[in-house]
Amino acid sequence: MPSFDSPAALHNEAMALYREGKDSAAALTWARAREAARTFGDQAAAWQAGVWEADSWRHAGDVRRSLGLFLSLLSDIPPDAPAYERWMAHKKVFTIQLQLRPERTRLQRVLAEMDTLATKHAHPPNDPHYCRGDLAFGRGAWDEALGHVARGWQATEVEYTGHIKSHFAWRAVQCSLRLGQREDAEIWRDRLTMTDQDEWEDARQRLKAATFLLALEVRDDAGIEMCVNSGCGGDHYELRGQLFLRGASLDGLHDPGDLSHPTRKLAVLKRTQDVHKRYTCVLGLVDYRLACLRFTAGLPAADDLYYRRPDVIPKRLKLAEPAKFQRQLRGFLLTWHLLLRHAKRIDTLLECDWRTQEATARRKRAESIAAAAGIFVEPKTRAIGPRRKSPV
Repeated sequence: MPSFDSPAALHNEAMALYREGKDSAAALTWARAREAARTFGDQAAAWQAGVWEADSWRHAGDVRRSLGLFLSLLSDIPPDAPAYERWMAHKKVFTIQLQLRPERTRLQRVLAEMDTLATKHAHPPNDPHYCRGDLAFGRGAWDEALGHVARGWQATEVEYTGHIKSHFAWRAVQCSLRLGQREDAEIWRDRLTMTDQDEWEDARQRLKAATFLLALEVRDDAGIEMCVNSGCGGDHYELRGQLFLRGASLDGLHDPGDLSHPTRKLAVLKRTQDVHKRYTCVLGLVDYRLACLRFTAGLPAADDLYYRRPDVIPKRLKLAEPAKFQRQLRGFLLTWHLLLRHAKRIDTLLECDWRTQEATARRKRAESIAAAAGIFVEPKTRAIGPRRKSPV
């Protein structure tokens, strides 16, 4: 049996954990591999293990710790450091900056530096498309992002079916659905099945998420229910599936605001250093509170992500529980202001406005429901009151 202090054996053990999505355990194992390599005087192997340790901390959610380790490694690169990890460290610093403070000008400057680095060091041909695709996706430039991920997929070796290909296919599904190109999204979803589903946990989760989004986009009740039962690829997708499956039922068991409803534990603000994940989390909570308003107002459930079928709201809504509705409306407005503030911050950094538009659309939907119930929402405030009469 190999020694547990063998750097190579520890590296292989950590890589197996990494592929299974056990990121913290992988990081700790690579930390051991780094120390073991130092003991043997192999600085290049120690540096290589450090790069993978840093990336594992990023996947585990400790993004700032990851960035600190990457910067430390890049400040002291051994002359015989492996070429792939040398390039990987620069790429991951770009990714982390996109996660923590996605300032477009700075990110474009980093990309230019990487272009210069690419002329001096060997690198995977798909990586420039990976970085540029993620930047375009963050800006809501869906066409541009789709072009990059499609070229990145093509640039990846035919025989390679691992992690990065699943990223390209997953991004392509998201972009295609945003652009209303459902047939293309289905093709990319099928390509996800070719990305080492047996080996990579991320690839499995992305396939589940893509399957769910395709069902949600066309309001396929049976497909959504199947996804909820087998997994939607993430809590924020399961939340949307559970909320949608209420349909038109007004049974108290299907009230998302009830303490026993399964969506209560999904609609929570999770701590994360990634500003994009934080936005997704707050958006999910806003949509949960909007779903609560619909139930209390006696309206059917709706999909707020794609919103292909808008709410059908009668001119007058008679509330069975007006106090409950007003309490839920105040909760919605409080969360919505948090969403708007976060959306504007990211949009300003990335020089776009699609998140702000998404947030504004949610407020308009809530205001329409409230107006039909005779409740007026003061613009740009949290105040609510009786609907104002139009002047005669």
